[in-house]
Amino acid sequence: MQPKKNFRHSQSGNLYFVPNYDGDFFPKPMEELRRESPKKSIMCGTTQNEGLFFVALGGFPKSLEGFRKFCDRIVCECDYGSDYETIRKEICDFYMKDVDPKNKLKVAERMVEFFGDYAINAGMMRYTRLMSQFGNDVYFYCFEHFNPDGFGFLRFMLPFKGIFF
Repeated sequence: MQPKKNFRHSQSGNLYFVPNYDGDFFPKPMEELRRESPKKSIMCGTTQNEGLFFVALGGFPKSLEGFRKFCDRIVCECDYGSDYETIRKEICDFYMKDVDPKNKLKVAERMVEFFGDYAINAGMMRYTRLMSQFGNDVYFYCFEHFNPDGFGFLRFMLPFKGIFF
């Protein structure tokens, strides 16, 4: 199986598992298809610590330097252009404000928050706003429950298990 010629996707590899408009399978860009689709009720949401699992698998130290390396891995020039260094700094400044760099738990919380926002929450908010603007009834939730006995052997990799550490 060969990739479609002249198809451009995120070079950093961060967005492989999302719909990509290529003019082949999808006849129009997603936003147009969503605008034209029949109106419906939509229920969607996130979990409170959406980035927790991803941070556990990322293997970055739960330190200020680890947070910076985490940002460096995610915010690449190929996706963000020549401003990528400025964007990295703004992200670090925003998420790490008022955090004592020696407090590894707080640093880990902010890594989880950032990755959840980056990978899930921002896209979910954009989707719910668009679908609402297009006349759909949107019901949004944030799931806060966690099972302290969950995650099996992966629980040892998590910086914390949920809101109630």
